[in-house]
Amino acid sequence: DLADGRLTAQQLLQGPDLGFALAWVNGCESGRSAVRPGDELLGFVRGLLAGVAPSLLLTLWSVEDLTARLFARLFYTELLSSENGHQASLSHTLRRSIARLRWLPQAEAWQILREDGHNDGAISQMLGRLPRQEMGEMAAFPFTHPYFWAAYALTGEARAVS
Repeated sequence: DLADGRLTAQQLLQGPDLGFALAWVNGCESGRSAVRPGDELLGFVRGLLAGVAPSLLLTLWSVEDLTARLFARLFYTELLSSENGHQASLSHTLRRSIARLRWLPQAEAWQILREDGHNDGAISQMLGRLPRQEMGEMAAFPFTHPYFWAAYALTGEARAVS
């Protein structure tokens, strides 16, 4: 569901080719498809590949809002940075972004959220809503558990986005 209604795979398949290199739906099981008669996969993935972009970054389960926000920042920062003057492949960018999120210190998460305009009270509330983990290293690096980063899946072409 979008703010102004539902967007369906059928609408994407019937619409014009938008010509994007990468489409990212950062949330709510966007990477899952339903099996239809004849073993056809029908869902958002098929519609996006056909009508929007040859490369998709989707999630396999619902991602917590705070994690989605931080991961988006890390991913796009990585995507826009160049390595020896060349863009890295999308799969390489995804791997590096996941590694950054997994080992993102809590202090750096606070800094990113402050830069995005959140005050300390709001940040504390957002971090307080995260699923609880064991103390120790997990407290210093709150996103090490696969729950936070393993939902992201790259589908389609894994070439660099120019």
